[in-house]
Amino acid sequence: MVIPEFDRTPPPTPHPLPANLEVRYCRSYLLDLKRLDLAAYRRLYQVTVADLSAINQVSRLSGLRPLGGSTILYRLTLEGYLIGIEIKGRIIKLFRVLPQSRI
Repeated sequence: MVIPEFDRTPPPTPHPLPANLEVRYCRSYLLDLKRLDLAAYRRLYQVTVADLSAINQVSRLSGLRPLGGSTILYRLTLEGYLIGIEIKGRIIKLFRVLPQSRI
């Protein structure tokens, strides 16, 4: 029996998504966001709630990197915070936001 070789190269940059992109927020993400100081909360809220809903290409997010070899899980580095993101089709789900020092 031949075991297939798996390509270990990182996945390509995410493809453009439809304009009717849907953004969802996990409870853990919202709780993490509420625990931040007010200045950090405002900056991250602006980017992840207002700006993310307006884009139609995920590849326009600078700092977006795949998690391990996954094709749906990503991390977004933003102003000293790591944001966990899941991308499935036209749905983007934010599941954690943590200061980089805690990782």
